[in-house]
Amino acid sequence: MQRVVRQGWSPILAFSLHGGVQGLPRWFSGEPSDAGGKVWFKSNLDGTPAEEGRSDQFAALTVIAHDLAARLAELGLTGLHWETAYELGHDMPLPAIHYHVAKGVRQGDPAAKLMGPATWPGWTVEERFVKPCLKTYGADLLDFVSVHWYADNEHGLWAAPGWHERTGPLTVADRAYLPYLMETTPKFEAWCTSLRRLLDDPALNPAGKRIGIAFTEYDALAASPYGHNPENPDWPHYRADADCYLNANAFGAVWRASALCHLAASGCLDIACLFTTRSYYGVIENAPEHGYHRQPAWFAWRLLRETAGLKPGAPLLATTVDGPRDSAAAHVQGTDTPWLEAFAVDGAAGLRLSLINRCLEGQRATVAVGGLPADRPVGAVRRYELSQGRVARFIGRRPGSAAEGAFEGAPDDSASARCLEPLPGPLAARDGDVVSLEPVDCPPLSLTILALDAAGWRVTRGAPARMQPAPSAAGYQLRYGLGLLFQVAPGRAGLLCNRRTVGAGHWDFEDGTDLVLFDRLEDLGAAEPLVLSLNETSRDPATGRLSCAVKYPVVGGFVPAGATLPDGTPHPHAGTGFGVTEVLSYPLNDAGTFRWDDPHADYVELLQLGYDGRRVRLVGRDRRDAERPLRLGREGWVLTVPGLSMAIPDGEELLFPCSAKSPPRTLTGVSRWRRVAGEWQPVSFVPVTGGTEPSLVREGDGALLFLARGYGESAEEIRVWRSTDGQAWTSVLQAEHARAEAPVVLNQAADGTPYVSGNLLGRGRSVLCLWPLNAARTALGPPVVARDCAAELGPPPERASWFADHPTAATVGLADGRLHHLLCYRVMAFRLDNTGEAVTEHTGCCVEELVTGADR
Repeated sequence: MQRVVRQGWSPILAFSLHGGVQGLPRWFSGEPSDAGGKVWFKSNLDGTPAEEGRSDQFAALTVIAHDLAARLAELGLTGLHWETAYELGHDMPLPAIHYHVAKGVRQGDPAAKLMGPATWPGWTVEERFVKPCLKTYGADLLDFVSVHWYADNEHGLWAAPGWHERTGPLTVADRAYLPYLMETTPKFEAWCTSLRRLLDDPALNPAGKRIGIAFTEYDALAASPYGHNPENPDWPHYRADADCYLNANAFGAVWRASALCHLAASGCLDIACLFTTRSYYGVIENAPEHGYHRQPAWFAWRLLRETAGLKPGAPLLATTVDGPRDSAAAHVQGTDTPWLEAFAVDGAAGLRLSLINRCLEGQRATVAVGGLPADRPVGAVRRYELSQGRVARFIGRRPGSAAEGAFEGAPDDSASARCLEPLPGPLAARDGDVVSLEPVDCPPLSLTILALDAAGWRVTRGAPARMQPAPSAAGYQLRYGLGLLFQVAPGRAGLLCNRRTVGAGHWDFEDGTDLVLFDRLEDLGAAEPLVLSLNETSRDPATGRLSCAVKYPVVGGFVPAGATLPDGTPHPHAGTGFGVTEVLSYPLNDAGTFRWDDPHADYVELLQLGYDGRRVRLVGRDRRDAERPLRLGREGWVLTVPGLSMAIPDGEELLFPCSAKSPPRTLTGVSRWRRVAGEWQPVSFVPVTGGTEPSLVREGDGALLFLARGYGESAEEIRVWRSTDGQAWTSVLQAEHARAEAPVVLNQAADGTPYVSGNLLGRGRSVLCLWPLNAARTALGPPVVARDCAAELGPPPERASWFADHPTAATVGLADGRLHHLLCYRVMAFRLDNTGEAVTEHTGCCVEELVTGADR
């Protein structure tokens, strides 16, 4: 549980109180059924008969729950979700069981979240638990109601012709029964809505406490075919009558997608959980070497979350569908609805339409979207499709084999990963505020997502810059990573690009910085790079022990050659600049390596740069350590780490964001730099806030905007500060849970629009987004996807995850005489076991062009 919590998840613990009497402790005398309402009261803990209604068994539940919750709290595990009873029959005293377990948990951990016992939707949860519980005990010990349901528990399916004569598990070949299962998904929305009304009823909940709804189990089938699935006589070729993993295959993927969308459409759902082990219900299976193999249903969830925008807090737009309807009323006591369903989200990266065809036959959809403002252009539409033909199929069991079978390509995920790749989408045409799409063919049992990107901004989505660093003297593989762009001279730009060691088993093992000059984006890297800094290995003369000085990216400022001051006079320091790099010096062990938590020395290097009309030269290097720190003026501040944006001009001086310390404080802010006696030097520092990796831009009216990356409680926050004089700063924008925990940078597009670049929340670092600021600079607009690694680069290497991070940007003039706003970021495949990274053809420093509506 501690490992789960460290990953940002919250476990749900369930008390299991049912089972055969012979398997229960002596003090516990409950039977699986309590139809008479007396079982839980007839004996005491010591086994003696209890007086009528005076058994102390419930008190024992309270003690056990208290002791367990209190012990976990001692270990730092507080605020967990607790399900007070796991799937007891409706004839058990559910309210009393919940109350006594919940009371003990709350006493042991006041921060615990208490979930009412897992029950079935409709009559059981409402009549046997919610109503009597709230009437008898109130809402103080009820934070969520837990609901379980499986489609094959529908009584209508049990009455289907031939159902009871069947043998063996359901397969894809059982086409007579598959529609029954699909007809249950719209009922999830009705169940959720009905339960929400009951929980909010003032007669039951007079204080109006918000009680959440959690579907902690839901799936197509309640029973797993594991261990008794049929043989496939045509193995290794596919047969529908051997494809029995209906919860995990393409059928289960579409079933789950529909059920989850209906739960979301209710607007009432708080939590939805799925089992994740293949051996029981299955979306994930263990794979060799401590990996895991994802089943088709896992890819459906991923498509809904990452591509369709179905995530917590995303409102679904109203949709209407005309078309052939199911037979839910006759089959599963539901309401007949169209087989083809449409769900829409407008937000994360534009408009997303999810078309779910629950039918066993293909359908053609004609789509029209109304209400789009005329100033919101619609370009190409991307299409994603999950269907039987685009995911791995379950092959079944080899004749004579005890193994239960496998999906195509297991344990590789590539067969199902095809559904994450975009397909050509339908053309879009506008008529007023209505956008119509060409007809879309939806295959049988399929999920189709249509992505209309946020209009106005377009990112080129190119490949990483094809540059290779010089070989490492230590023999490591090297690739470029973080890049920072700046203007060098008219028509010429520079890229500061840090060198990274890969395959060395270290994380953030850098190797200095190169500088590359370019006149055209397509020629980036053609010139020989200038090595500005490089790791150094030295030997301690006293001990003979080697140390490695690891040098991090150079960040600084540069006045372009030919630059002028605001009054038009030549800038006195044109063609000069500076750079700052953080250095960590580690002693090496006998194997020639080190650990990041080893004792080490840290210092910074100050570099002086000059341009001679042909190339940038390194004209000075100065080590500034604890004995001779890089002081930022006379107020006691010492520069520790540079920011993530280059300095901006302020008259003859430069303003540079950085982190600085003045013990005991370490803050981020803006330092002022001045060129004195031929060298750039810091002369002052104005602190703004905490955090690290600050960035800075200047508005057209002269105002400054500042951002820093937060940690801890601010790890997912985007916060922007504003100043009109560079001295007094005011927080003008604060968006919580807006980004992933990763580097975040404030940039400014060529048309002057400031925007924040970072990673999309909930996707690790695999989706890079840009959030434009509104005109008042008080809120973020919908993010524009700059890079969706999974969709554009394909699946990452085994046990790795795509990273597209450290997104910096600058507007530079190139040889074509135009201004280009370039976005620069690192692409890598980070290994999940924290042993470094896997080198791929996409690994490197990626430079894109961002084109806004005003640039077109």
